[in-house]
Amino acid sequence: HPDGMTAHAVLLMVNADIPACRKVAGFLGHASAFACNRCDRRLGMEDGKVNCVGGYHSFDTWKLRNNESNREAANRWLHQKTLGSRKVVENETGTRYSSLHRLAYFDVTRQCPPDPMHCLLLGTGIRMLKEWKTSGILSNADMKKMQDLADSVQLPCGFENLDKKIVGGFSGLK
Repeated sequence: HPDGMTAHAVLLMVNADIPACRKVAGFLGHASAFACNRCDRRLGMEDGKVNCVGGYHSFDTWKLRNNESNREAANRWLHQKTLGSRKVVENETGTRYSSLHRLAYFDVTRQCPPDPMHCLLLGTGIRMLKEWKTSGILSNADMKKMQDLADSVQLPCGFENLDKKIVGGFSGLK
């Protein structure tokens, strides 16, 4: 088009591995005390290194991050005058400013899902579910509810359903 052309686009989500997703969305990386981009859970620090031991069973005390507080922290970071003051904000909030914060409709706390490679292909999701079942976080009734939900999904031709694999403890799955 000689006079140009207007195009409209919308970013629905960021789908990348965890390090890339965190970087693009303005969350701190794996070496920070913030274990998750979905909640405000902080890991302990020992000798300047992250201590990943303990504290993973008190989910009810974890506060989910939300768009409003994340944008507030990102803007606070953006308006700091020195690298040192930005570092203070990072250490308090686990957040940096990202260009995604310019998109008024985009919520980085909800539109950056866990990456499929780690959750599905490498079996992280199944390992976590098995661990939560073993430790009592998930009950047999919870597993039954998940199986009922899985059974209610209508899959397209050529896809295999989970056929009682959730209730059966994921036997045969990675």
